[in-house]
Amino acid sequence: MGGQPSIHGDVYSFGVLLLEMFTGKRPSNELFGGNFTLQIYTKLALPENVLDIADKSLLSGLRVGFPLEVCLKLVLELGLRCCEEFPMNRLTVREVVKQLYTIKGRFFKARRIVRR
Repeated sequence: MGGQPSIHGDVYSFGVLLLEMFTGKRPSNELFGGNFTLQIYTKLALPENVLDIADKSLLSGLRVGFPLEVCLKLVLELGLRCCEEFPMNRLTVREVVKQLYTIKGRFFKARRIVRR
């Protein structure tokens, strides 16, 4: 917001990208305006209504037993943590990568269990 560029801005942008990818909504969507943003839209849906805001293309073709709701919740929460208003409250890039690997690990662990 008019300050010096920093990695905190990159983390913010990555958080918005995560929210866009998993909700299928852009921050410029007609749904959003004034104080109602993509971040608030996401916060209001978590944790109980995560499937209601998920991009419908994510919901098709998944195996029975895949913990989609849990994974979506984790990814969207990560996106929100990247989008914290104050840069010093945002995750570091290192923390984001660590969280993504953790989520990925849970996903593949769940897939191995379902296949057995």
